[in-house]
Amino acid sequence: MNRLSLKILIVSQFKKLSTIMKYNAQHHCYYFKNLICTLSTIILTHKIFQMKKTIFLLIFAMTLMSCNQESKNNAEYEANNAIFLKNVETFKNHFLKGFETKNLDLMMEMYADSLVWDGPNAGGVKFNKEDLSKTLTNYLENFNDIKLNDQLYFGGSVYASPMKPFSNPNYIRVVGKWTNTHIESGVPTSLKWHAVMWFDNDGKVYRGTDWMDVSSLESQITNGLNSK
Repeated sequence: MNRLSLKILIVSQFKKLSTIMKYNAQHHCYYFKNLICTLSTIILTHKIFQMKKTIFLLIFAMTLMSCNQESKNNAEYEANNAIFLKNVETFKNHFLKGFETKNLDLMMEMYADSLVWDGPNAGGVKFNKEDLSKTLTNYLENFNDIKLNDQLYFGGSVYASPMKPFSNPNYIRVVGKWTNTHIESGVPTSLKWHAVMWFDNDGKVYRGTDWMDVSSLESQITNGLNSK
């Protein structure tokens, strides 16, 4: 193998590495290790390459720094993911389970006493914990079989504007579709729902907001009665 062929081979290996890091970053440390093995064998067995030791040390240093950074990033991701999953379970075990069993106390255990909730009500009036309790009581007294379907959960933010992206696992977004049955009329209703919640370090929701077309409940019930 001549000098030109050797350089072409090395360049091709680095191009391959660049592609892997761009589209599959989580495996680039693994590929770096394999790259070291491949290039080390080539460099150390071909005397024609005068800078073999320098090149090898450079590759080794790059690998070491990359793998150390990857380990740090993975550890941070795993820690944040554990917090995120814990918050999701809190929401399911308190809010959703509370609707399912009609247990208001269980639902309210999820919220901090300092709660500020911006509901889907007209005028942008903010609720405190007592206000939210009354609203939830209204749903529990007037609807049966309350269930959130097609649940999706998201934490942190990869892209954001005007704020900067962040990885805070205590910032939770939930989307789904509520289905229930109006007790008095027996009419089934449904509402698409999007909620954002901020959990504190104690696992309590201290701030939140949600969006759904509450006003459509009345028309759904009326249309249901007219169709009977």
